[in-house]
Amino acid sequence: MARRIASVLLLLLSILHLVAASTSWNINNEKHRKSCQAHTKNPLEGCDVKRTKFVDPVGAGGNSTFKTVQSDTYIILIASGNYTEQVNVTRRGPTYLLGQTSNPLNQSANTVNIIWAAVAGTGDNAYTSTLTVAPTLNASLTGSGTTGFAVPADTPFGCTDFRTYNLNLINDFAPYSDGPSLALSISYANGGFYYTGFYSYQDTIYVGKLSNSYMAKSVVAGQTDFFYGFGTLWVTDTQILLRSCGGGITAWKGTNTTFVNKYGVYIVDSTVQKANSSLSITGKCPLGRPWNAQMRAIFARTYLDSSILSTGYIDWAPSRYTPNSTLQAEYKNYGPGYNATGRAISLYDVQLTDAQWSAYSSPAKVFQKPTGEFGDVSWVDFSTRMAPRKKDVADEEPPSINPYEVLGLEKTASEDEIKRAYRKAALRHHPDKAAEHLKEESHTKFQEVAFAYAVLSDPSRRKRYDRTGSTSESIGADGFSWSDFYGEQFRDIVTTDSIEQFAKTYKGSEEEKDDLLRAYQKYEGKWNKMYQVVMLSDPIDDEERFRKIIEEAIEKGEVKEYEIFRKESQASKAKRMKKARAEEGEAAELAKKLGASKLLDGTKEEKSKATKKRKAEGHMNDLAAIIQSRQASRMGAMIAHMESKYGAVDADGLDPDEPSEEAFQKTRKRMSKAKVNNDSEEDEEEEPKPKKKSRAKSSKRKQVEESDDDVIDLEIESDVDMDNEDDDDEEDEEEEAPPAKEKKKSTPAKKLKKAARTAARKSKRTKT
Repeated sequence: MARRIASVLLLLLSILHLVAASTSWNINNEKHRKSCQAHTKNPLEGCDVKRTKFVDPVGAGGNSTFKTVQSDTYIILIASGNYTEQVNVTRRGPTYLLGQTSNPLNQSANTVNIIWAAVAGTGDNAYTSTLTVAPTLNASLTGSGTTGFAVPADTPFGCTDFRTYNLNLINDFAPYSDGPSLALSISYANGGFYYTGFYSYQDTIYVGKLSNSYMAKSVVAGQTDFFYGFGTLWVTDTQILLRSCGGGITAWKGTNTTFVNKYGVYIVDSTVQKANSSLSITGKCPLGRPWNAQMRAIFARTYLDSSILSTGYIDWAPSRYTPNSTLQAEYKNYGPGYNATGRAISLYDVQLTDAQWSAYSSPAKVFQKPTGEFGDVSWVDFSTRMAPRKKDVADEEPPSINPYEVLGLEKTASEDEIKRAYRKAALRHHPDKAAEHLKEESHTKFQEVAFAYAVLSDPSRRKRYDRTGSTSESIGADGFSWSDFYGEQFRDIVTTDSIEQFAKTYKGSEEEKDDLLRAYQKYEGKWNKMYQVVMLSDPIDDEERFRKIIEEAIEKGEVKEYEIFRKESQASKAKRMKKARAEEGEAAELAKKLGASKLLDGTKEEKSKATKKRKAEGHMNDLAAIIQSRQASRMGAMIAHMESKYGAVDADGLDPDEPSEEAFQKTRKRMSKAKVNNDSEEDEEEEPKPKKKSRAKSSKRKQVEESDDDVIDLEIESDVDMDNEDDDDEEDEEEEAPPAKEKKKSTPAKKLKKAARTAARKSKRTKT
């Protein structure tokens, strides 16, 4: 009896333990999913062992029960690999497909690919889909006409909670748009797709009747109408890749119902960009077109690259757009693909106000049950959504700041001083450089710096601030609004893609040429000034090209020829290139800190070309530096040798040829002034000066001929130094040359002493 009771208790404990294990594992918990998806010796380790089935195409290790994805249901863990098949899910209960991966929070690390290759011919689009989720075949059919296939009224609703994590669904029938080729078809079901990739060209995603679908942290690639359907689709924090342009990105068919519905496609907080940089689709891709008059599509707070058509949406042909029933809208989109002027003249694009967007601003406001009730979101995994969005700075009232104080400037600051102060402040307060606990504070400060510069860099805005002393009032008497202006500063986020795209269209364009010639005339040929105002310009990469443009314009009489441009000294050019290389080094260091080294460095081929160019341009400067370095060393050895042989000074400790204190101070003051001017006026060009012949040069050469072999390179140094000598040094050399009478009485020993002392003074001036 006792044994029987003990056996029953053990059985009950086992059952309770199994139930506890099953109920404690939660698909919404990232840690639980990660432990289940990890590659382990026992693939089911960390999974809900009661409900999880393991699928492996080769049945490795004896742990696999199934060799195809749809052999079972519930939670299905899929081993890494390629599966060439169509997957059909008809089950009504919750069904989750998990792809095995070492990084479940990164779609690009997915290792499970489900691949099919099909295109709609004479049959329905549904037959082409790689993954289909629908209770019946009839429920999945697209049909034709503006209302589509008439699904029988008695068709039951299918899966109430279907999900995929870390899968790639691919229809690779053709590498271009060649007819409907679906990667996903979901109808009469609720579907959540997380860290999932969808790849096709035409009609990539089909969301059929009565379906609610939610996509997050995913990638969708296509060319023609690649979001289409009848149901409701919410896409967030997802990358939309344009493989080319055809039709529109979206094409929706609304449905007339006896209740109010919000069927449509909502793309929010995402990015839309071309799939690769080689595509020539700038300004060609529409956001969408109406599949029927009840089309509803909204892109909200989404980055649009330059591929997007300036007017946004288009109409179908023949026309299906109906102003009172078709909604093709945007809300606070940004990026080079958002053209406010183009949108303003568009006949098919609506810009929503805050109040209008509020009616669609969350999944709970658009997802509905088959009977029409809103708020059907219990099946959505919100753990994958973006971190709470900071309040859009464009919605905020501008901060009441003193732009001069923010940038540390006086009210008399020049245009160049404002630019320099802005660059320093922006780098100092860049949020990406701040510690985690200081990021929010740094973010706010960075916005203030940008706003301050936007105010002071424009003469009219600066004048307005100087007159009113405020940046926080609303509409002024002249109709200008600081609030609107502040919002404009942050509407368009500058990204590497937008900069890269702009550079491609700007460099070598007529616009760049006009900017260059305008700057040339304004600054009368001064290179440093021109580089400050011509966008994306750089002495190392652009000087040869710019010089050719300016010289051609001079020959044609389009611009005046300035002497400082035509007769610029080599020293001035070398100084500019040296400064450019130094700034390039600082930029590289900053890019490294901000994680943007790849963008700055470019490809290996680009780096190689740039290196060759720099080496060619810097060759003479580098050679001079090497010669001077060698001569400094050899000069020191020569002087030491002379001092030991002849004595460096007279018995009283004074050099008889050393200039008087008054002469020395005069020279020092003149050289110090030159250095200060050089540091404070680094942008000024060196005016071309006629070369003066120096008597000291021939004198030095003669002295070298009389000296020993230890100083054979002194003549080379003298040539290099004299070619770059300033007027002050030349005058000093002339003043220090002894009278001819004394030279006749000089002995070889005195000549060597004098040569050594002259070189020593030269060395001291160079160091000063």
